[in-house]
Amino acid sequence: MTKVSLLSGLVWVFCSMTYYGISFGIKNLSGDFYLNLLLMAVLEMPPNLVMVSLLNWLGRRWTSAGSFLLAAAAVLIVIPVSITVSAPEAGVAVSTLSMVAKTSIIFGWSAVTVHHIELFPTVVRNIGMGYLNTVARIGGILAPYILFQGNGSGFGFYVIIAVAMVLNAAACLLLRETGDESLQEYIEETNAMEVRPGDVGIVETNSNVKVLTGPEVGENQD
Repeated sequence: MTKVSLLSGLVWVFCSMTYYGISFGIKNLSGDFYLNLLLMAVLEMPPNLVMVSLLNWLGRRWTSAGSFLLAAAAVLIVIPVSITVSAPEAGVAVSTLSMVAKTSIIFGWSAVTVHHIELFPTVVRNIGMGYLNTVARIGGILAPYILFQGNGSGFGFYVIIAVAMVLNAAACLLLRETGDESLQEYIEETNAMEVRPGDVGIVETNSNVKVLTGPEVGENQD
């Protein structure tokens, strides 16, 4: 459970930070502010319509990781585009890439929510999701400070977003896939699934799962 809590917390902090960072940065995009705001809002709906199919096809881990890597690629492309393309074309390209990045982050966050709900066993699922929603606010607090580094003008913001998304993808891939397994009921079951084969033995009891370590492993439990 410690591994799940730490990695999941990292993912949610970065998701929140990048989502709100791009949202706060709308005023720096070219074109009409209100149109950009409308487009950003509209783009939040399509990801959820196709997420279920991708979650079942690619699995929770790869759907989340792929979304974050796409977001990282989109914001990194902003840098060479801004340098090599002249205005106003550069402004349109940056706005488009920012919207692609935000849509990918939303998609990844939705997939992460499904994945992490399934990672926590039933007995602590509500507590686990409450913890994740709490630590996510840290990212929301950090977002404006990161955005306004250099008065919102340099490329530092895009680099930070890209690094955060790559770390998110890596964290998602380090967690176990839950799409092809039953939801865990007890903490002991989850802990047993996170260790290497041979480190523990598992004995089913009438109401719980007992994790055996040390000399108990391999003993006859008849």
